[in-house]
Amino acid sequence: MIVLIRGLSRIPLKYLYRVSDFLFLLTFYVFGYRKKVVLQNLRKSFPEKTEKEIRQIARGFYLNLCDIVVESISTYSIAREELSQRVRVSNPEVMRHYLERGQSVLLCGAHQCNWEWVSVGCAIHLGKPMDPLYKPLKNKKANDFMLYMRSRLGQRPIPIGNTLKEMRNRRNEVCIFGFAADQAPPTNEPMYWTNFLNQDTGFYVGIEKTAYLLKYPVVFSLLKRIKRGYYELSFETISEPPYEKDSHQIIERYIQITEQQILDAPSDWLWSHKRWKRPRVKED
Repeated sequence: MIVLIRGLSRIPLKYLYRVSDFLFLLTFYVFGYRKKVVLQNLRKSFPEKTEKEIRQIARGFYLNLCDIVVESISTYSIAREELSQRVRVSNPEVMRHYLERGQSVLLCGAHQCNWEWVSVGCAIHLGKPMDPLYKPLKNKKANDFMLYMRSRLGQRPIPIGNTLKEMRNRRNEVCIFGFAADQAPPTNEPMYWTNFLNQDTGFYVGIEKTAYLLKYPVVFSLLKRIKRGYYELSFETISEPPYEKDSHQIIERYIQITEQQILDAPSDWLWSHKRWKRPRVKED
């Protein structure tokens, strides 16, 4: 399988999108990959929409998801020059404000559009790779492939279990640490609960705790699909130190931006994740 993926990565994207079209037919019409989950998430998130509108969003989601699959495969071999054209940065000065002063940044984002290419935009247009946090895969060959893809432009991925240790080891370097905090936290993790997309939702608080401990500024990475295979990356500062103790200003602002990004382009979010599989535990 890895050999096949490597071979596919050498095919120009304009042809790989034909593979994506075929994958869409399989995932949406034939196998219905997590279709029940997707439709349930959409219905609960947009109770005001008709069933026709819900299915239109779902169809757009599967089209975009299949594009992300082939785009991620292409990252293994695609030329840097082509990537620079496919991911543009509209306001690099937001990040350079910190980086040029020797300040590391916590860059948070959502699983919106091709989130794998946020690090591409940073590496090419900022000259500073983003070191993403990741959950190691059980299959070693698949994990090695993902690590290669995510480190090809100089990124140094950090396994989630070693987050603080690795960040402290890099305190003398200027780094961009990448967080994606919009998916369901493990049950053993502390959560911040709020109303999100019309549902009671728990969020990771790890980025907030990390910012307080290391006193790093927090910036949001917004990714917008311009057309097929082309994205615009922009940055918005969420908060800077000094931070108010016991405040949730970081996670609250993160949630606001994430929700608005989804409302602006609902088909581009990762609806196949079982985001609301666990209800809030009632306190005595």
